[in-house]
Amino acid sequence: MARRPGWDQLGGADWVHYGANLGAAESRLSLVSNTDELRALGLAELTAAGQPPDDIPPPTLAPSGETRDIHRAGGRYLTLVGTNPLFHLPQDRWPHAVDVPAIARIASATAAIVLALTRG
Repeated sequence: MARRPGWDQLGGADWVHYGANLGAAESRLSLVSNTDELRALGLAELTAAGQPPDDIPPPTLAPSGETRDIHRAGGRYLTLVGTNPLFHLPQDRWPHAVDVPAIARIASATAAIVLALTRG
């Protein structure tokens, strides 16, 4: 952080947010971003990893959850979030509620995304 002063100011950082339910069994993956550049990067890396998103909302749609404040402040973000019919239920347990191969593909893609952002 010392090498990147201003990271905490508007426009100083690109935020990558790992939302709930990534890799849940029968999950639908959404890629949410307010910039064409980050959406394109996320789509390319997820597709290359074999886990293309099921949904890409328009950049004007304000996200729910943690990135809502970044969106409102005009910051740049990429959020990956899944769905889960068992969310917050006792049945949401290993191993039947987890898609390990999907988690591995998403992890591979997000590692490539973050690495690309460090080079940008």
